[in-house]
Amino acid sequence: GGRRQKRLPEGQIYDNPAGPLTLETILTGGWKKVASTCQRFPFSGPSPGPTTSVDGTESALDLWLRFFTFEAIDLIVTETNRYAAQLREDEIAGREWKPTDRRQIMAFLGIIMVMGIFRLPRTETYWHAFWGYDVVKNVMTKTTFEQLLRFFHLNDASKQKAPGEDGYDALYKVRPLLSIVADRCEHAYNVHEQVSVDEAMIPFKGRLYFIQYMKDKPTKWGIKVFVLADATNGYVKRFQVYTGKNSDLSKNELGLSMNVVLELLSGLEHTTRPLRCMSNCT
Repeated sequence: GGRRQKRLPEGQIYDNPAGPLTLETILTGGWKKVASTCQRFPFSGPSPGPTTSVDGTESALDLWLRFFTFEAIDLIVTETNRYAAQLREDEIAGREWKPTDRRQIMAFLGIIMVMGIFRLPRTETYWHAFWGYDVVKNVMTKTTFEQLLRFFHLNDASKQKAPGEDGYDALYKVRPLLSIVADRCEHAYNVHEQVSVDEAMIPFKGRLYFIQYMKDKPTKWGIKVFVLADATNGYVKRFQVYTGKNSDLSKNELGLSMNVVLELLSGLEHTTRPLRCMSNCT
């Protein structure tokens, strides 16, 4: 964790008579301690809760599609078919490729979810005559599943920039899907008065240069994600994937922690809502 700042005496706050908090005032020390009384403004943000009606009759699939939309499904269809077409014919010899569609991709994603809940030692075991899962075997053949797994893509691989090139994006391969999901998280729900900026870890031990190791966390290896969450119920309003010390979040004098907070709160600070930011971004 970072160093804790000393708590100010009762009734004192940091203030800057010259103007609002800016990069210049932070770097030049324009903010100073003054005696003042903190005024608590009434909460006047949008009413907390879903932005579209929820009457309790929705299925799990209905709710899932509010975030993982048909736009995301169609993205997977387009890019998976594109990638399969980009490979040389001799690389897929012996297995005829048939272009996939929305229905097949949804079935594929459903199987992935089932495999994450009901674990078997090997992927092919789900299609075993005795040990296999009927819910998997009856939906898709093993060959079709393996082909979709091999060609699964979320962006045009032929346009990816190499590290060091202008426009390089460490998250290029997943960027379109991240953008869709992030947009839905932003607009599907209005948060309560209290929000929290914190970090989360997505468990992962594969090959990735920005994988993080945090020995004091329950999940020690994985992908670090900074999140703006509703402190009342944990709903994630915004998120930023941390791609290492060379990421955009670390490229100015403010440092990682302040950049994360300012980025995730951008646009909310101009409302009259009194935001609580319990940040542990280090």
